[in-house]
Amino acid sequence: LLPAFFHTLYNLAKQSNDQNVRIVIRSFGSDVHDVVDAINAFATGHHPDYPGFEKKEWILGGENMFRGRWDRRRGGEGVYRLHRWNGGGGDDNEGSTTVVASGDEEVLDVIESQWICAIQDDYQYWYDHDCQPHAGKPIWVRSPLGQSLRNYHHHIIFDDNIKNDPDDSIVGVRWQGPYPPGLALESMDSSKELSGSSFFSLTGDSVRKLQAKYLVQVPTMEPILNLNWFLQQIEECEKNISDVMIQN
Repeated sequence: LLPAFFHTLYNLAKQSNDQNVRIVIRSFGSDVHDVVDAINAFATGHHPDYPGFEKKEWILGGENMFRGRWDRRRGGEGVYRLHRWNGGGGDDNEGSTTVVASGDEEVLDVIESQWICAIQDDYQYWYDHDCQPHAGKPIWVRSPLGQSLRNYHHHIIFDDNIKNDPDDSIVGVRWQGPYPPGLALESMDSSKELSGSSFFSLTGDSVRKLQAKYLVQVPTMEPILNLNWFLQQIEECEKNISDVMIQN
C-alpha cells in the first residue's frame, strides 16, 4: 500500500469530524486479506511511520469483510448483494452463500453504519458484461439537491482503472433522486427515473461526468510523489459538490 494511503487515514483520523468518515476497501482481486492485515497493523500502532497511532474502530475482522456479488437475473438490472466472507484467502468468486444485505438500501445500511469494511467485488460479472461501467464496482449517489454538505453521505471512490470511456470503466454509479441541472445525466432505463425513492444505474457517459465529484481516477505516480494527493482530491470533490448544492 502506498505511504500516501496511510498518510490519508492518519489525517482523517485527526480531523474533528472523523466520526463522519467511513472507509470501504474495494477490490476485484485476491489481495483483500493482505490489505486488511496492513490496515490492522496500522490501526494497532505497528506502522513504522506512525508508531503509537491506534484506532480500534479501524480494526477489520470477519464481521466486516464481504464479497459483493451481482444477482445474475435474466433481463433487467441485477441486484447487488453482500455475502458473508467465507474465510478463504484466495480469489474464490463464489464466497459464502450467506447473504448479509440484498439491494441498494440494505447494502448502504451496512457500509454506512461501519467505521470500516472490505468488499471483494464481482470481477466475473464485470468481465461477462464487457467491462461496462454499470456492471463494475457500484457506488451509491443520492442527489445533492436540497442537501447540505455537513449532513450529506458523500461517497468518493478512488481507482486506477477508472477511465474516461463510457463503455469501459471499472466503476458504476447507482443514483437516487433528481438530477442537478447542468450535468445532463441519464439513466440506463428511463422508467427508473420516475421513482424518486429507487436507485438506478447511470449510463457510462453520465458516469464520466461525475469524475472529480464522486469518482477519482488514480494516476499511480501522483500519490507516490505527493503524500497529500488523496487528501487534495477529497477536498476537490467536496468543493465541487458544495458548488452544485449552492448553485441549485
